[in-house]
Amino acid sequence: MGTEMIVLYLVYWYNNFIIRRFSLFADFIKILFMNKIIIFFVVLNILSCNKDKKQIPKSKFIIHRDSISIDTPKNINPMEVYWQFIKTKNISYLIDTDIPLNNLFIYDLQHKKWQTLNFTQEGPNGIGIGTGFYYYNKDSIFIVSGYQNKIFLFNKNIQKIKEYKIPKSFDINLYTIRKGFINNSKLFIPFTSFIKKDKRYTKNSKLLLKIDINTGNTTPLIKYPNSMLNKKWNTELLQMSYLIEKDTIYSSFCALDSIFLYDLKGKLICKKYAKSKYLDHIEPLSNNVDSNSYKAKNKLYQNGFYGGLISDTKYFYRLAYHLPKNFTKKNITRKNLILSVLIFNKNLEFLNEIILKKGGGYYHFITEKGLTVSANPNFTENLTEGKRKFYTYKFEKI
Repeated sequence: MGTEMIVLYLVYWYNNFIIRRFSLFADFIKILFMNKIIIFFVVLNILSCNKDKKQIPKSKFIIHRDSISIDTPKNINPMEVYWQFIKTKNISYLIDTDIPLNNLFIYDLQHKKWQTLNFTQEGPNGIGIGTGFYYYNKDSIFIVSGYQNKIFLFNKNIQKIKEYKIPKSFDINLYTIRKGFINNSKLFIPFTSFIKKDKRYTKNSKLLLKIDINTGNTTPLIKYPNSMLNKKWNTELLQMSYLIEKDTIYSSFCALDSIFLYDLKGKLICKKYAKSKYLDHIEPLSNNVDSNSYKAKNKLYQNGFYGGLISDTKYFYRLAYHLPKNFTKKNITRKNLILSVLIFNKNLEFLNEIILKKGGGYYHFITEKGLTVSANPNFTENLTEGKRKFYTYKFEKI
């Protein structure tokens, strides 16, 4: 009996061992299977997110194109990067300047007439060396003197009303895509605070200056996004285009695929994906490449870049400069680039991206005729003596 009991015990133990082993193996298979399901859904979710990031057109537009041609007398020589558009009392004006800033040239689009405002460098109304301007209205003309680190406020009689001091580490230059805005007695102007000459992408750099018009107090706003820090970029890619609507600052960086939204204190609210289908992800320069060299310029034009951010009552427009499809030349210049416009509704939902067949210059704004862009300055049509040309685009949703 003792031997039989031992044999029975061994059989019982063996069976339990096999069952337990099989059970553990089954559990392992079950866990593996479940993990595969989890991994599958994670991957599916990632793919789904990426799918959402593809800019799928939601609307179609009929495009109405027109042009504006301006005669410029010999005594008027407006620059190609300073144009501003303003409308007062149902009259529309284009405003530009010379370099260094001695005059403002004001063109009445309705009556096709020029007016010139002359500024002096010295004296009680002197501006020194002017480097930019923001024409808010006839009695609020802001002149920037980057060398003196000051902004001067003039009235329509070219009398200096007030001056505002700018911190010395700031570099200010008002281009069309970087114009000023006034909101609740605060003047917002684009600038860059350079801590070191060759490190414009440092964490301490700010890109917008808020000035209290009444007190003169200044507040730097908006840092470069983290994806741009500690990297070397073309000078052009360090630019930020922006606009202010209600209590929100909308910012478009020339190198990034998103539009960034900030409150009026410069705090990031969110960012919206806004990539052109014609641009690949823009990469920084290698550390051994000079940011202003031919090699850097060639890479800039080869990759393409984003231009201004503009809006009207219905849409936001983001401009993108890029090479035409199937472009094969090795030596690329600015005139080889074409221009497309990404159209968004007022919630920044993507509607469509359209190539503009005419225009491609440096300046752009909204007029009564719609989105207005300059002729490419490298094209002969805009180099004709005494002529400046713009193209207008009105987008009708269908």
